[in-house]
Amino acid sequence: MKQTNLKNISQDAFASSSDIPVSSISLSKKAKNEIAEIAGKLSKKELTRKRILDAALIVFSQKGYDKANVSDIVREVGVAQGTFYYHFKDKKTALVELLNSFFDAMKKLVANWAATTDTSADMALVFSRNVADLLRKNTCLGQIIRNETNNPDPEIRLLIKEFHNYLYRQAEFALLLGMKLGAVREMDARIAGVALVGMIESVVFELIDRVEDVDVEHVIKEISEMQNRGIRPTPDPRS
Repeated sequence: MKQTNLKNISQDAFASSSDIPVSSISLSKKAKNEIAEIAGKLSKKELTRKRILDAALIVFSQKGYDKANVSDIVREVGVAQGTFYYHFKDKKTALVELLNSFFDAMKKLVANWAATTDTSADMALVFSRNVADLLRKNTCLGQIIRNETNNPDPEIRLLIKEFHNYLYRQAEFALLLGMKLGAVREMDARIAGVALVGMIESVVFELIDRVEDVDVEHVIKEISEMQNRGIRPTPDPRS
């Protein structure tokens, strides 16, 4: 009977079985120790990978992608260049993973908003608040997105463009729903959606550059007032 080499099996392989509970598998002490050792090594690799990504995030946001080198990243995190190349093919691979991670978080946030928001609320206002809050919490990535929008690499440029197009579509959806609910006047939702996202990004990024913290509620209130009333004074109802 062919024996299975436990060194080639991760703990997740047991945990993913829907037929046999992990607790019911009878393993020797040696086998359990081997599995624990494998899991520990995986965790260490994952931790190192995360540290490299965190360092790349700092370096890319401070120096810009084109001027950043792998040597800058490994110096920031304190590992050898060989360790970097063990986890990533090149600096572009690290940047793409950072961008995709952020974009996935944004898409998840928007999806949750679309599924749970009270339909009586101002949909555009809720959308704006969610986007502004995520940008505030990810200032380094926001800086990278702003800097690399016109990156000469077509893959990076397309990735950022598709992300913006996704936000534009979601803003358009929010405005269309707002019109349906009577909370938003009739308008060209496509154009207004692009303007809405552009205004949020520009204002949040500009304030982040000036101060350490951004009052998201105040920002959204001012943007909403600008959208709803423009810059003209509100007419006095008594006149």
